[in-house]
Amino acid sequence: MSNWSVCYLLDCCGDQCVDFTENYLSFESGGIGRHLTFLGVQGVLYFTAVLLVESRLLHYVRYTLRRYCSAEVVYVNVDDVHSASEDDDVKAERLRIAETPLGDLLTANSVIVNELSRTYHGGGNRGTVVAVDRLSFGVRHGECFGLLGINGAGKTTTFQMLTSDIFPTNGDAYINSFSIMRNFGQVVISIAINGIKSYILIF
Repeated sequence: MSNWSVCYLLDCCGDQCVDFTENYLSFESGGIGRHLTFLGVQGVLYFTAVLLVESRLLHYVRYTLRRYCSAEVVYVNVDDVHSASEDDDVKAERLRIAETPLGDLLTANSVIVNELSRTYHGGGNRGTVVAVDRLSFGVRHGECFGLLGINGAGKTTTFQMLTSDIFPTNGDAYINSFSIMRNFGQVVISIAINGIKSYILIF
């Protein structure tokens, strides 16, 4: 017999008998087959969850859905902004990025930021907060670039987008020719291995 009671061996009496089986991998009472199966299933599920988190796939899907499901933010037309509010060099850089073919920009620049925007949904009556508003600039190979702005201007948010820590609401940027929207995994690897062939300072 493969199944018998421990109580018979111990010559005990009472109702406190324990079922015992010689096949310890059995799924029946006394076997550990069910426990090993559940342990294996949990391992696969948790490992899959770790891969999804590390690959940032869920992060990308979340922000993609947010872009298409959220209400569209109404921006002021750049051409309608008074020229006094935009420095000449800033305007020239914006036009350079907008009018130069992407292939030429990728050849000459380590970093390309094109109409990059980031909005947050504020709590209470704050509505939608525009942290970065259609930022455009390029950093040429070997160039030392300074990003100036007062507190709250969006400098940190900009670099969080450039390093794929967060995804932009609109626009795109390229790091070492990789898009932060379509190739965010390669962006992180490229920065970690090759670095950026330019220097960017935050003030």
